[in-house]
Amino acid sequence: MSKRSVIRCILSVLMMAYLVFALCYTSHKANADPYRSLDINVASTETSAFLTPGIIDASIGHLRDSIAGIPARLVDTRAIELAVLALDNVEDANCVVLNNRHVLLDVVPLLPVARVYDTGSDRPSYYINRSGKRMMPDPRFRVDVPVITGNFANRSAARAMPVIDYVNSDPSLRNLVSAYEVKPNGDIMLVPMMRGHVINFGDTADIANKFARLRVFYRKALPVKGWEYYDTISVKWRGQVVARRHGKDAPPPPIPVEDFSDEVDLNTMLTDLE
Repeated sequence: MSKRSVIRCILSVLMMAYLVFALCYTSHKANADPYRSLDINVASTETSAFLTPGIIDASIGHLRDSIAGIPARLVDTRAIELAVLALDNVEDANCVVLNNRHVLLDVVPLLPVARVYDTGSDRPSYYINRSGKRMMPDPRFRVDVPVITGNFANRSAARAMPVIDYVNSDPSLRNLVSAYEVKPNGDIMLVPMMRGHVINFGDTADIANKFARLRVFYRKALPVKGWEYYDTISVKWRGQVVARRHGKDAPPPPIPVEDFSDEVDLNTMLTDLE
């Protein structure tokens, strides 16, 4: 090996050693130096007025006032996120360190999608978000969301969300359904705006097909028989509508609505309903 090659190797080793030292020193200094501030930003939603930066700061030990005196190595951004996410009125939280050594905490208030009246809970009324996280109601505000009733001691009311989403996507259905009930066997009951009957929707399978059958029944049968002639209309079984008259213990024979068309003899169909 030539003298020049040896010198190059030595210089390379020295350079690597310097880089390692510099990185370690910089990292140590950065961990020792406190962050400059903690900035808390709350996203604007209809519930954000009741989730203030002060409430969030209190949940993490008033870190906003003390972070400038704490070594950076003792500030765990992930722990901050988890503490904030533990609040029942928080949907999401993200805590990051910016290049200017400021810490930014972005918080999204919980986005309620339903109000639950739970017969199986010691707290019988609460809001839920899409994942089923519960938020206790606040008398200072009310969120206009669908109502779900049932016993949810061992399950989540969010199981009804696929049906609720479908209803919310269709203005005509939103005007039809006023509330939802989940039975112990899992059947989802729809409570219409007009009184007189309920709809047994079954599970969340074949949602579009079930509503198509229900529309046919509403269009062809109820205008003739009346909105209060039946107490229960069931579309839970594929290809059928089963309606039970008020005061009847057993439902009539099922109606094969998949064969319905505008040319169907309504009198014949209503004979099958009775």
